[in-house]
Amino acid sequence: MVELEPPASTGAFVQGVAGSDRGNNPILRLTDVVRTYQLGGEEVRALDGISLAVRRGEFLSIMGRSGSGKSTRLNVVGCLDRPTSGTIILDGQDVTRVPKSALPGIRREKIGFVFQLFNLIPTLTALENVMLSVEGRGGAGQSRDSNPEHYPNDRSGPGRFERRQGRAR
Repeated sequence: MVELEPPASTGAFVQGVAGSDRGNNPILRLTDVVRTYQLGGEEVRALDGISLAVRRGEFLSIMGRSGSGKSTRLNVVGCLDRPTSGTIILDGQDVTRVPKSALPGIRREKIGFVFQLFNLIPTLTALENVMLSVEGRGGAGQSRDSNPEHYPNDRSGPGRFERRQGRAR
């Protein structure tokens, strides 16, 4: 396990476990990433010079106290927000320099989000929930579920099936 401490002002840190498929080039590289916000008349530095390299096959967790920049870091890495300064290279592409109109395509093709609350649509079946992301990519897919006509709350075990659907989506 690797712990990477950012500048003391953020208080968040990243833990990582190296995977078996580590290449020389990082799939994700943050270099001196800064994100500031205006709050009232005051500037808040949510990210203060974050640098990080993630290689293919690595697993990371971001931990820290409330307000330490965890969500901000995920938002900029996930191309949901842009840093104030610094660079983010995702799979060889500098996503801080692409047009804003290209970001949805990058998110769709390169980034996967697994949300804490799964964001499943309860009126859709398991298959329909999973197919939302497949259709968004312009492809067709098959369900691995033995009965794809189940709805998110039909399965036993609190959250178990919802997690599977959320990951599949």
